[in-house]
Amino acid sequence: MELPLRYSKNRISNLVQLFTQRASGGESRPDEVMRVLTGGLAKSSRRNGLAAQLDDYLIKRRVLETTVVDGLPSDGFIEPVGSTFREGFRMVLRASSAETRSRFTIAHEVCHTFFYEIVPELKFGSQDVDPEEERLCNLGAAELLIPTRSLRTHAKKYRVSIDSLEELAATYIVSPEAMLLRLRSLGLWSCELSFWRPTQLGFSMDRIVGGRKAKWAWQDDAPLRTAWRSSQAVSGRTYVELRDARGGLQLRSVFFQLVRRGNSIMALWAAKPTEAEPRRLPLFEARRIPPLPSR
Repeated sequence: MELPLRYSKNRISNLVQLFTQRASGGESRPDEVMRVLTGGLAKSSRRNGLAAQLDDYLIKRRVLETTVVDGLPSDGFIEPVGSTFREGFRMVLRASSAETRSRFTIAHEVCHTFFYEIVPELKFGSQDVDPEEERLCNLGAAELLIPTRSLRTHAKKYRVSIDSLEELAATYIVSPEAMLLRLRSLGLWSCELSFWRPTQLGFSMDRIVGGRKAKWAWQDDAPLRTAWRSSQAVSGRTYVELRDARGGLQLRSVFFQLVRRGNSIMALWAAKPTEAEPRRLPLFEARRIPPLPSR
């Protein structure tokens, strides 16, 4: 059966094509195959609690040993103990990673075991990194750590805000970035999350999650300076700008909420208020920003 255009041979490797065909009989796309596999793994776990379930996944997927190493250059990796799936695997994790990062790495590496099981002739002995396999393992990790049905139920209880994002992330023991991407992928939120660091000239964007990878700048950074000095969230509406290599200017209107977290400012923003909500959300309720003191 010919694969859909989105997953044409020009995009995916023989590994992912064969993985998809064997796991579904050629009737499903790679993303759906990974969702079915991780869904089955999740249903097979009878342990209570997110941490306990992750331990159970390791057992069920034949991960026999987990080692934590100082100075590991990557978040972690998995390697087979022998030459068959039944002989199991050894997982290596970076010691300095935060708990949320380690949990995502564990779930990601667990998903690699599906490839070893389903396409052993291509996985065992291979050192190649397949970008599409990596993407599918990221998808599978998100499915294991933040189950779709569970999140849809929980998200209904929350209004769009940084506090809600952090509370949901804490509930599932994942980072706010991972939670934001999951909420976006399920169509529950349409926000983007960016992080800003102070510089001698103002504030510079460190990274953005869920949006276009570009160096946006604030036309007026007064909200950022207010959030930096305060322990309270700052909300409102403003314009951010982007200059191209030729000096051309692009403006973007955003509704925002800012809060300081350590040495950076977390910014949650969207192009417009969420229409699905029957009432206005805290993120989109403009608040007057007090004037800065004179110098």
